[in-house]
Amino acid sequence: MKELSLLKKHIGYSYISRVINLLIVPIQVSILTKNIKTDIYGILVLLQSSFMMFTFFATLGIQKFISIKIPGKLKYTQYVYFKSLLVLEMILYVFFSFFLVIFNENILKLLDIEEYKKELFLFLLVYFFSLLYNEFGRFLNYRKKITTRVVLGIFEKIMELFFLIFVIKMLHKNDIFHIAITYLVLYVLLTIIYSKYSLNYSIFFDVKIKKIILKKAILFSLPLLVSDISWRLMQNIDFYFLSGMHMKKELGIYAFIVKLLNYIYLAGSPIIWVMYPYVTSAFNQKHKINKKVKFFIQKQFNFSFLFLTFSMGILLTNLEFFVLLLSKQEFLNFKKAYYLYAMYPILLTIMYIQQQILLLKGKTIFIGLIYFLGLCLNIFLNFLLVKVLNMYGIIIGTIISILFIVFIQQKDNILINFKTIIFPFLVLFLIYLIKFYLINNIILLNVMFFIIFILFAFFFKVIRIKDIKIIQNKLISKG
Repeated sequence: MKELSLLKKHIGYSYISRVINLLIVPIQVSILTKNIKTDIYGILVLLQSSFMMFTFFATLGIQKFISIKIPGKLKYTQYVYFKSLLVLEMILYVFFSFFLVIFNENILKLLDIEEYKKELFLFLLVYFFSLLYNEFGRFLNYRKKITTRVVLGIFEKIMELFFLIFVIKMLHKNDIFHIAITYLVLYVLLTIIYSKYSLNYSIFFDVKIKKIILKKAILFSLPLLVSDISWRLMQNIDFYFLSGMHMKKELGIYAFIVKLLNYIYLAGSPIIWVMYPYVTSAFNQKHKINKKVKFFIQKQFNFSFLFLTFSMGILLTNLEFFVLLLSKQEFLNFKKAYYLYAMYPILLTIMYIQQQILLLKGKTIFIGLIYFLGLCLNIFLNFLLVKVLNMYGIIIGTIISILFIVFIQQKDNILINFKTIIFPFLVLFLIYLIKFYLINNIILLNVMFFIIFILFAFFFKVIRIKDIKIIQNKLISKG
């Protein structure tokens, strides 16, 4: 009972952290988009997103091995694993950074951002410290110090907001160089703070690095690297095409669209990960796709689409209000792009739920192959369409590539109710038609959205009263 009570407490703290994060992130985006030029904002997002991908690639995705091996072990053993793997990640990061430094001129020229050489080196340092403080934070999670982790996470977001306000609004330093220095100072401070609260220094420096752990980590991580890198590169390739094709303003607007709609995606994604342990538990009972697995998978679709469609509908119905609240008039130049890109979070939800079934069946190589083919298709379509359709070509290429992945994964997946999938697409398509061709009144438009949303949710059986009761009973019985 004590453990269950502690678990509920940790879940509560986690949701407080998520809510604060959801409140602070839009303010951060607003400070950046309203105070720096649109093209500069695009390059900033490109650099940040690229270095997040570089960090994962340079460390070979070893973080996944850490998350599996450390939890549940004795304290001293946890420190042995953590120190061994952290040192390995640091060495790998520095090693691959040398290659980035050697070829920096070629990379910057390819992306048409040669003038950002100093910023490139700064971001190398920024994300080295980002790697450290994030690993220290995750170490708190592995040792079930969730409360400390949540408090530090909230402090981190508040500090980031304060630093951006101080540098951009008060010092009026709104170029990428000074923003990079700001993040470097912030991440160094966070590394010191996180290490203080997550580590017992005497134990950490006393334990020895085990070579066998390093070998196991590399052997575990390499087979998964293809799918992980393919997916991360697929998320960044659009930025590279727009930048390389000298479309810097379009890059800035597209970066904002991606940020905004990925932020909305957070409305539906928690359902996937909250219910995933129940899917896994149901599968492990009989080691096959049984009725319980099908039930939880279907409810993942239903409730994810319900929250996602509602959030997306509110955003798109009141698009001008939210865009101007978080940015400036220039970001409305490609208004229809928001509606087109709205398909991405929906397809992403389908793809992730499908992937759960493939992972349960142990088809990791199959997933890696699909993602790699999706990446190749995305590159081909971007090259083909960007010259003709500008930013819209980039979005269409991305949507088709995700559709390809969803279609191929579905060949091995018979658990999807296609009525459920039609629901979000149809609701958002009708909102688009009504807004652009029928109704201009914002109040009437919102009323129409609520009516359509509620009617279609029940018509397509996305939500039923009895489902809520069944879900509640099943979760209680699990507890």
